[in-house]
Amino acid sequence: MKPLIILLITLVLLSGSRVCRSESEVEEELTAREHFNKGIVYFNKHEYDHSILQFTKAIQMNPQFCDAFKQRGNAFLKIGDYERAIWDYDRAIELNPKYPNLYLNRGSAYLRLDNTEKAIADYTKALELDSAFTMVHEGRANIYRDLHEYDKAIADYTKIIELEPTNAKAFYKRGYMYLEKKEYAKAINSFNSALSLNPKYYNARFDRALAFSGKGDLDRAISEYDKLIKEYPDNSNTYLAYNNRGYEYFIKGDNESAIKDYYASLVLNPYNVDAYDNIGISYYLTGRYEFAKESFEMAVELGSVCYECYYYLGEMYEKEGEAEKAAMYKEKALKYKRAEDGNEQD
Repeated sequence: MKPLIILLITLVLLSGSRVCRSESEVEEELTAREHFNKGIVYFNKHEYDHSILQFTKAIQMNPQFCDAFKQRGNAFLKIGDYERAIWDYDRAIELNPKYPNLYLNRGSAYLRLDNTEKAIADYTKALELDSAFTMVHEGRANIYRDLHEYDKAIADYTKIIELEPTNAKAFYKRGYMYLEKKEYAKAINSFNSALSLNPKYYNARFDRALAFSGKGDLDRAISEYDKLIKEYPDNSNTYLAYNNRGYEYFIKGDNESAIKDYYASLVLNPYNVDAYDNIGISYYLTGRYEFAKESFEMAVELGSVCYECYYYLGEMYEKEGEAEKAAMYKEKALKYKRAEDGNEQD
């Protein structure tokens, strides 16, 4: 055989062996950046275990690869392994302490572990690095809201509004904080701003009705609920609109309209314990004790914590000569009254 032919055959065989390399051999030849890129592809496909493997290989090849630690932390966050996510964010922060997203992500992991103190500290650090980071302002505001630190939440929502004047959600959330603080005029102003940006913002309209009620403007509250019920008959909260409108009628002394709305609420949600409480109270105060008793007992069955419900039941059983039942219900009434006042005792 001629030497040239032998050489060609040898090259073809060598080339074939190259093509038939195992996947693991190919993996070994990838650079840290290539492993990282493969990890991103897996991450975007929600294949987090595979992405973690690729990010780990990138880190093994380049222990200073900040983004690989960050992305592996993100993958751990996605699968609920918050401790490992925090460990990775710690390493990334050591490598790049001026990167605000790292503090945001680590704060989110702490939050999922219910460590609000460390979450707030991380969000605050992120804002020191980037005061215009609206996502962090919102995250911190939401924590303050859940901690009932409403003034701090309002400050963050106000900052978002300054940065994004067309952010209807920020106006709404700030309004909700004012509502919680019983600063009804300010709440209404914020809800109005949200609605000027998004007139179909259901929650802003619903909570504005609550603010009207708190301010004592019952007719405007009723008018708001009228419109919500008419415009959104299939909304999941329409049963609440009926219930709340019924309460406004009750406050105005129109018990019959109130009872009618409470029953309309129950048609949409037969498990609405508040409606049973309210029906019972309306019946009781108008002397229709049998109907009141029936409604209160249904409320109790559904787990009512309305102290009036238990007290009035106790009163009715006492009048019927059932002292033991009366005492039991009045004891529960006292317990729930203390809880409502924030003075619950063991």
